[in-house]
Amino acid sequence: MKKVRYNLVFSLILLIFIVSWKIPFSFSYPGDGDCKKYHGITNINANFIENSQIVLDGVSNESFWNDIKINNGFITIPTANILGNPGDEIIEVKLIFVLNNQYIYIYCEWNDTTTKPSGINIFDGIYFCWNINTPNFTSYYPNDMNTEHMGGGMIDSWGTEFFLGDSHENHSSFIGSDGCIQDDGWHFGESGDIEIGFSYIVDQSYSIEIKRKLITDDEYDIQFYKGKSYLFNIGLYNDGYGIDHTISWIYRLNILSEDNPIENDDDDDKSSKNETQLNIGLIIIIGTISIILIIAIITYYKSKITQNKTSIKNAD
Repeated sequence: MKKVRYNLVFSLILLIFIVSWKIPFSFSYPGDGDCKKYHGITNINANFIENSQIVLDGVSNESFWNDIKINNGFITIPTANILGNPGDEIIEVKLIFVLNNQYIYIYCEWNDTTTKPSGINIFDGIYFCWNINTPNFTSYYPNDMNTEHMGGGMIDSWGTEFFLGDSHENHSSFIGSDGCIQDDGWHFGESGDIEIGFSYIVDQSYSIEIKRKLITDDEYDIQFYKGKSYLFNIGLYNDGYGIDHTISWIYRLNILSEDNPIENDDDDDKSSKNETQLNIGLIIIIGTISIILIIAIITYYKSKITQNKTSIKNAD
């Protein structure tokens, strides 16, 4: 009887290991990318700090970064492999959004055990996609990078890449890439107004600061107005090759100010929840552990009953 119990417990522990290893990634990306349909959209409020200024070096040593970390904490956004790409990893990015009357600042950090990778077309990197005017913004692209399946419109895409031998020195600043995705594909050649501060710890982590004017008056740029909300998603390259990268679900950034309350134009949005993405694997793990406990309790009491019956028979 004891051997059977031990085998049962061992099997269930093995099942937990398999579930915790594989399941979270299997369910991390929502099929056709319709965030409103599957899980709603999480709201993030940008922090308005009128006198905020920044030295672009990828290090969050400005006082306002640290104050926000202490008082509000990071926003954590998980990213997962896109459908059809190899691998099953989830990479979490920690972010802070700050603005003043002229600029928006974004601080990002994430772990990476192979910083500055080497190899042909192998690189790390991060990008943001901001919805300018697509009717059905999504992080899902069934074919090429265009917005035809979203009903047309434009998406502002910022980013930067890192690899062995690039010109990005530690604690340096440079101009990031800035493109626009349209219904017929990419538009490049914008004014280069995405400023990047870059820092990394070898084979441990990256951290970057992004600086951009709120208003650029460029038709291919997202324009940030106080009192407005903006849908976006992020993506990461981790030893990426070609299109091999992870992406997040859709989030909404609210540009708050005392004089400009939020005017949310996204009337068909199903969610205003301030919750993080659900980790379905965690739910399954908790359920599995609960089943183990129930089975263990039932098995224990059954064995006790059997022992008592045997004792009674022996006594007779």
